[in-house]
Amino acid sequence: QDRFTVDLLVRTYHADDVMLRTLLESVDLFWPRGRWHSKILVVLDEESEKDRELCHTLPSFASCILEKLPSSIDDIIFTGEYGVNRAMWTLFYAERYSDADYIAITDADVVLTTFGIPDLLFDRISDTRPIMYAGFNHWFVLNPLMLQLDWMGEFMDTYPFVMHRSHFLPLRNFFCQQMGRHQSDFDGGCFVSCSSWALLVGISPCRVLLVHWARGSPAWCLF
Repeated sequence: QDRFTVDLLVRTYHADDVMLRTLLESVDLFWPRGRWHSKILVVLDEESEKDRELCHTLPSFASCILEKLPSSIDDIIFTGEYGVNRAMWTLFYAERYSDADYIAITDADVVLTTFGIPDLLFDRISDTRPIMYAGFNHWFVLNPLMLQLDWMGEFMDTYPFVMHRSHFLPLRNFFCQQMGRHQSDFDGGCFVSCSSWALLVGISPCRVLLVHWARGSPAWCLF
């Protein structure tokens, strides 16, 4: 039994219904809910009638969270081709929806396939630390360049991605610092200034930032 808690969070919407249900089936089979006293959190759009309908049909072990459209950000960056930014914005504030020590973030198109998750996600050689995986494929090279950081690997293709809850706020502040904005203006300045980058905003730069900001805290390996 670990002496910490881990919640699993997926940010999605109604069109991912089939993938989400497949993910949740694998979570029910492989995720160590009892060991980590985990809540399985599914975050959907409150303003969407179809999302609200989906919320009522989720399995009993999943907790549905209907997120209000942020009033601090112009709706235009959450519509059309930039709709993905809505989900990406949520992930920067994932600690709002969990009281666990660690939050494991995943996508709806992920399927868990092993009972070895505790050993794959945490290094226990000395202190317990989440492991961060990266590859050498160059998919989102502009992420670190946009943030004035060195490219160290591609962090977008491995889930779940685990962060300690205490890292989210300083990570948002560091994001603003790298964008040359005041840390109190994450929504109105830092995030909006990246809206034209669409897919370049979100959990991949989150990992890039974490590697640079919290060196020595997460254990991480390249594969």
